[in-house]
Amino acid sequence: MQRFTGLVVVALWWELGARLVGSPVLPTLAATLAALGVELASGRLLVALMASLWHLALGLVLALGGGTLLALLLHLLPWLRLAVMPVVEAMRPIPALALFPLIVVLFGLSSAAQVAVIAWTAWPVVVLTTLHALDTTDRELLDAAALDGAGRLVTLLTIRLPLAYPLLVTAWRIAVSAGWISLVAAELLGAPTGLGVSAVEAGQRFQFATVGAYIIAIGLSGWLVAWGVGRASVDWRLEIGDWRLEIGDWRL
Repeated sequence: MQRFTGLVVVALWWELGARLVGSPVLPTLAATLAALGVELASGRLLVALMASLWHLALGLVLALGGGTLLALLLHLLPWLRLAVMPVVEAMRPIPALALFPLIVVLFGLSSAAQVAVIAWTAWPVVVLTTLHALDTTDRELLDAAALDGAGRLVTLLTIRLPLAYPLLVTAWRIAVSAGWISLVAAELLGAPTGLGVSAVEAGQRFQFATVGAYIIAIGLSGWLVAWGVGRASVDWRLEIGDWRLEIGDWRL
């Protein structure tokens, strides 16, 4: 019950605050939930949600796949790491919003532009966290693998990556959240539909309760997506001589 206390407090604060202010720009929680029900019943919310999830999925495929591959290469090739890491560190603080003009020139007002914004927002945490996880593997396991004749690539695939998995999941969750945050801005680059587009269009029609409904949908959907990624698990099993490691039941 205590976990819902904060939610109840926010709901009461929203409802009472909106009634006290009495402004049409700030709808009550009751009006917002009613608008949410209307959007759900009409199917518009579901269509917008599916479009947003599709944009997010494409952006995350690029960010997670490309970021993980880059981290693996940087870990395996020290000379490449020395050359590339300064560039990565320099590019990491640049927000996707600052790249809007360049993205529009390269991709136009298209789905590719939206995917590029999401991917740009999500990739730094994937690269840096994956690299950190690979660099901090337990030395005893690495020594045991070396005594058993495991090469660098075998060690990477059978020890470093399995042990890095919990930290990688955390990185994926952060990347998903970062990508979802940039989703609204990304959908302004010509998306025909989506949660962000629907919220903006409702605001242009002065339907502020509907704006609130889509804001709730954006927040709840983002939380559910990040939670789903965090619940993901892979059963890894590693055996080196007398060593046995199972990630899933966490047996060592």
